[in-house]
Amino acid sequence: MARTEHHPDGLIHYNRSLCFRGYTLFTGLATKAFLMDMKGQFVHQWEHPRGITNAELLPNGNTLIIKWDELPRSLERRVKGGYEGENRGAMLGDVVLEVTPEGKLKSSWNTWDELDPKLDIICPLDERREWTHANSISLSPKGDWVISFRRTSTVIQVSPRARKIRWRLNDPTISHQHDAKFTATGTMTLFDNGVHRKGMEYSRAVELDTRTRKIIWEYADNPPFSMYTLMGGCVDRLPNGNTLITETAKGHLLEVTPDKKVVWEYISPFYTHNPRLGGRMNMIFRAHRYSLDHAAFKGRDLDPKAQPNLNRLYGPDA
Repeated sequence: MARTEHHPDGLIHYNRSLCFRGYTLFTGLATKAFLMDMKGQFVHQWEHPRGITNAELLPNGNTLIIKWDELPRSLERRVKGGYEGENRGAMLGDVVLEVTPEGKLKSSWNTWDELDPKLDIICPLDERREWTHANSISLSPKGDWVISFRRTSTVIQVSPRARKIRWRLNDPTISHQHDAKFTATGTMTLFDNGVHRKGMEYSRAVELDTRTRKIIWEYADNPPFSMYTLMGGCVDRLPNGNTLITETAKGHLLEVTPDKKVVWEYISPFYTHNPRLGGRMNMIFRAHRYSLDHAAFKGRDLDPKAQPNLNRLYGPDA
């Protein structure tokens, strides 16, 4: 589909009988998050002037956060790959922080303490400003950390107690992925961006068997390059077996069945100018679908009529 300023946005398609019905939460602007129903009607919104980000909430109430820090110079010299940019300064690595609800730092872990410069090689088409660029962290069923590294196209599973890598994925067909996490059935999903992929670049949603590290399900568009995002991307397995996919750069959400039928599709109407990326964009970093009977909705007024201004400007009848 053509990506002009005249391209339609909002709800594109809704197959009521095949969808997992619920409310979809997404960040439509840097400082705002929105909750909408299956018809694309907004039922709630949140705003924070410092921006809204994703962090992993732990069972103990603490939060896992990823941040950058400078690599030791001795290690930086051993890191392979990438190209030298202009005035890049010290190379950055990723640190995992555990923070209490009061904002106090409980612990921190430098990812580079366990990474291997011989294995974790920067993509040759990426600048050597960062080593790994962690873009998501989640929990395994046993409480291990699952971390996705974009620049090395690697996913690792870390024991938070031992601070050791227990499992890693380096599938050569997966490139610059995002959002690696376990499903309720013990498989793993991720968004394979396909950036710098050999041959044609395209994005896809992927499900893996973590024991064999083999891909057991995937969804790509037809033709494949029709779905492609340079950054971001999210894959959520829904309770009915469907999959909610976020194509970040285009602000595009779609729900697909196990046999790859698109049953729900939405394009964000929230456009903003992004000078760093070169213009007008409606990015959605991540989106999640919550069931109609989710405990957080109990006693809440989720009538779209309670958001008249928002729906008048951006709802399905705007």
